[in-house]
Amino acid sequence: MILKQKKINKIILFGGSIILLDVAKRLKKEKFIIEVYSSNRLLNEIINSNGSLKANLILEKIKYYSTNNINKCKEINQSITNNSLGIGFGETWSFDKKIIKQFNGYLLDYMGIPLPRYRGGAHFSWMIMQNEINNGACLQLINEDMVQGIYDSGEILLEIKFKNNSNWNINDYFKKQTTIANKLILKFLKIINKKDIKSKKINEDNSFYLPRLNTKINGWINWYSWNTVEILRFILAFGTPYKGASSMINNKRIYIKNARLVKKSTFHPFQNGLICKISNKTYDVITINGIINLEIIFEKKTTKLINIGDRIYTPIKKLEDAFKSKPNYDSFGLIKK
Repeated sequence: MILKQKKINKIILFGGSIILLDVAKRLKKEKFIIEVYSSNRLLNEIINSNGSLKANLILEKIKYYSTNNINKCKEINQSITNNSLGIGFGETWSFDKKIIKQFNGYLLDYMGIPLPRYRGGAHFSWMIMQNEINNGACLQLINEDMVQGIYDSGEILLEIKFKNNSNWNINDYFKKQTTIANKLILKFLKIINKKDIKSKKINEDNSFYLPRLNTKINGWINWYSWNTVEILRFILAFGTPYKGASSMINNKRIYIKNARLVKKSTFHPFQNGLICKISNKTYDVITINGIINLEIIFEKKTTKLINIGDRIYTPIKKLEDAFKSKPNYDSFGLIKK
């Protein structure tokens, strides 16, 4: 497909995340008219020190709308003009034929993955767990066959490939993708203002899907069979901006966002999870082949102290639930609560 040259003055952003916010701010500085369409869940997610996406949009004086189904939203029909471009950022709905036709081809998705690898959700978390080095991002055309969080089939207009750093946490991924998103979108706008852009089909031979994750359900640490590196990578995968990887101590749920290797050593599996040292409000914990240092946050306020010799553990039932759970989608690709 060839996307014809066009003078764009209005950009409608769909979805959420810190990436969408940063792109909205940058495009506003470039004098584009900006509007955001999101859902209550995404608008209320805490994304930075200023609070939720909603709070940030209000602070930046960026117009936004909330809808649980974009295809039944009355405002969107009035928002789309002949000079509009739509860009999705993890939106929770799939677009119907009517909206796609209104945009006349100028409805795109920003995909912060090396498409078609890592289709699905929780892209950055899965990459960290796998210690994935090769990454990428692209702008792709939205079509009727696409189902959010499941299948991204649109042809690619522009793409960038880059390398991950093996020490990145989830926040580092967001920062890198924010930079890449701005670079890619500004490049697209510069090109389409002057000439046509030809899209290319996705090589489905490389397709690789992994589902969305729910931090509260899926983020439990397996102290019983994971080695030190696997535990450390799992903690990195659920760190800021997420709540943290979960475990238990003294029958209380805890979240762990930060962890580092203190010492390589060999321990018996029965020693796993034991706190062997406490200093500066951090805790040295034994794993199969090393000692790691953790920062611990209790889910609920408690007066109970953590003592040396206490054990961090995860109930088997929690691990079973983490493995069995999967997102539930309705016909629009919206995750049911």
